[in-house]
Amino acid sequence: MRLLAEAWLPPAATGMPVPTHGPLSRPQSTFADVNLIDLSAAYQATMRTFLVQEELARQAPPGTSYSGGGTLSGPGTPNVYSLAFAPRQLPSFAGAAQLVYSYYGYGPRTLIRIDSEVVWRPFRGQATKLPPRLTRAEVRSVPQTSPTSLRSQSFSLGPGAQLGNLVSAVNSEPAAPPGFVGCALIQQMITVDFYAGSRPLAQLTLYVGCADFTLRLDGRSILLQVSPTLGVLQRLLRG
Repeated sequence: MRLLAEAWLPPAATGMPVPTHGPLSRPQSTFADVNLIDLSAAYQATMRTFLVQEELARQAPPGTSYSGGGTLSGPGTPNVYSLAFAPRQLPSFAGAAQLVYSYYGYGPRTLIRIDSEVVWRPFRGQATKLPPRLTRAEVRSVPQTSPTSLRSQSFSLGPGAQLGNLVSAVNSEPAAPPGFVGCALIQQMITVDFYAGSRPLAQLTLYVGCADFTLRLDGRSILLQVSPTLGVLQRLLRG
């Protein structure tokens, strides 16, 4: 709601109902995610479309990046343009957010649709966290690219600070929205089996180059963000 409330509007823009059909019946850019919250508003302004676009680029909120595009239509159908602003810093409850302007010229006026899109992180309860009673972890790292300077590694972590730091990192990760985060070039696959006795209690699978990882615990697979956990694992592998 705050993104939408702080959206820039052309001078003397007047509100109008959000279109349910036609070129502005949906945003030109959107997140394909089941946890998407989309709030929208629509306006018309007595300003030519190219001037709206120029002013929008100048009005980019501090600390944001933006991208734009357009759709070229046939005779009798307007060309629709868009600019999407993505904040570089997100609140902890959001996996992604953007403010999307979709607009086109209508005579001397420009019709504008604004969407505030936020992908909410799934709630991560206590049942999705590693228990404190773990006694050891078996770590394996296998290179996924060739040729590479990386080598296969495997080692054990017993009770102590290193195991505790890894468990704390995994438990601190927020849940990642399923299907939202992609991978770049995958460099390594790291697996970690966590034990509380003779049988593994949980398994972590992490591909270095992806922004999320899978934790299997009590028969469930949980998708988590990767930042602190990857840092701990890379320090262990270098050591």
